[in-house]
Amino acid sequence: MTTSTLELTNKPGRRSASFCYDALARGDWNGETVLALGRVQVDPKIPGDHVISISRPEAVNPVKLVDRLPEEHWDRPLCMVLPREAGPDQGRAARRLQMRVLWRRYHGVFNQWAVQTNPEPVRPLLRGLKDPSRSLHQLGNYPWLLRYPLADQLAGTRPRVPVLILVGGPSLNNILPRLPELAVHCAVICIARTLRPCLEAGVEPDFVVQYDTNPEQAQFYEGLPRLERTTLVALSTAHVRPYADLFRGMLFRGSFGKKFLPNTYMMREGVESSLIACLGLAEVLHAPQVFVAGTDLSWPVGGWRYGEQPSGEQGRDTLPAGDQRVFPHAGMNVRLRRRDGLTVESNWNFVAAAVKAGDAAREIAAELGTAFHALGDETLLEEDVFPTAGRENVSALPALDRPALLECVDQALNVREEIHLDELFDYLKTGEQKLSSMGDLFMLRRMDPAERPKLRNDLFVRMLQNFRGACWMRGMNDPVEAAGRFIRLWQQRHAEAAKLTLAHMLVNKGLPLPLLCRADEQPVLLRALERYIPGGQYNVRLVVPFGKKKTSATEFDDLDLPALLEGYGLVLVSPTVRERYQYFWALAPDEKVICLDWFACP
Repeated sequence: MTTSTLELTNKPGRRSASFCYDALARGDWNGETVLALGRVQVDPKIPGDHVISISRPEAVNPVKLVDRLPEEHWDRPLCMVLPREAGPDQGRAARRLQMRVLWRRYHGVFNQWAVQTNPEPVRPLLRGLKDPSRSLHQLGNYPWLLRYPLADQLAGTRPRVPVLILVGGPSLNNILPRLPELAVHCAVICIARTLRPCLEAGVEPDFVVQYDTNPEQAQFYEGLPRLERTTLVALSTAHVRPYADLFRGMLFRGSFGKKFLPNTYMMREGVESSLIACLGLAEVLHAPQVFVAGTDLSWPVGGWRYGEQPSGEQGRDTLPAGDQRVFPHAGMNVRLRRRDGLTVESNWNFVAAAVKAGDAAREIAAELGTAFHALGDETLLEEDVFPTAGRENVSALPALDRPALLECVDQALNVREEIHLDELFDYLKTGEQKLSSMGDLFMLRRMDPAERPKLRNDLFVRMLQNFRGACWMRGMNDPVEAAGRFIRLWQQRHAEAAKLTLAHMLVNKGLPLPLLCRADEQPVLLRALERYIPGGQYNVRLVVPFGKKKTSATEFDDLDLPALLEGYGLVLVSPTVRERYQYFWALAPDEKVICLDWFACP
């Protein structure tokens, strides 16, 4: 086999690809799916069901080809056999086909990313999720899930505003100095990684899209001020709880459970990149024009994907002159040319994002007539879908009527989705009780010397391997101890979500909720509660310091606490009151108490 210096190995793993020039012999084949492009030779001794042979890439429709190939092709590593030289036309055609194949290979890997198949006893609790951490995130998001609507409510207002999407490629730095000027003419959509650069450039974005569920993403929001003119658009399973209240409000991509919130709307998205969800939001806004920046989807040779200075290898053009094809490099990495002609490194994830973004843009353009543009050629996006535009093209647009856009946003944020609260409450309480029983059994097994050795294969221990997040993915020091903590946390999150659901049910029935707080806390707590549970009525009881005499029926002291819990199905407690009477709450029936610091009240 004649190989390139870029080839990783002749024995790639499942999540890798390699290539060779001109011919592949049976002795050099290691069970891969073979993609033979152009006039090349594949040893006939290699099984035909492992070979995809395309002699004329320019005559093939990549979408139709990939769609009709058997699924088993995507479960194996990939080997590409390429002619040593490819003409410009054939090179471009081969590139389109290679990128579509790598997009499909990425999906094959992504769909099998979960290490463990979740056992039957916990599947109803996960509601189709493979990653248990997403269930924890979703349960923690109930203060907002029960309050804010899906993104179709904004689509219904038909804002029809041009959009500027900012994602995190190094070329974004070329746009930031002129961002204030560009933002005059477009609604600005950014992601977590580009929010702070946007603010540092002097622009508060109109929308932040939080599609990534990795909990480490919360670090991008640390220390930021409240953004009164910015709306967060998120997955229900994203870890938004730490920063959700920074924003004007929230819109969700889709329902957190069709049984409870039957609205079937789903904003366009893709597992490949947050860029696809940003395009989905542009579709929601009925944008006539969309400009994208920072869509490099690559990094300089010898550099790092997040933009640090590359090593001395930068500038080494290791590809044949003018060659547009894609060359597997290392693991899931590739090398190829960007639109500006620079040889760059990328990975299957970014290649797949470029393919998916092209598909999404074509579909949106066909439906809405939207025109898409890339602000610069430092990108892997297809030029026929995202032609290059200059910043002057944005500046030539009329000034954006932001007050009108905010009116549309507020109209959407004030919509209350139809949620079946009774069914949701029953589901959450049932989950809480199941997890309580499972947790008790788990603890008994830990105490039994005969059972302890078997716990390493317990279903909850195995589930930890599917957790998304850098610290979780690297494993736990003591997975058995971690599994016990996970069960307790999962049970607690079900209990918290159930109590909040009960609060909404009582408000919907017109029943007042008791609120225990200090006098100086009352105004701000009532404002916060109106934000979370609009229309609620509250019987406010003000705490009297120990040893002080009560002067009205609206006051209470420590002696009143048992009667208050006995008289109400649910009691709201301020952080100060919880702290003052912690000794009481520790033994009180927790299912009756909501501490307001749980959903970010001051």
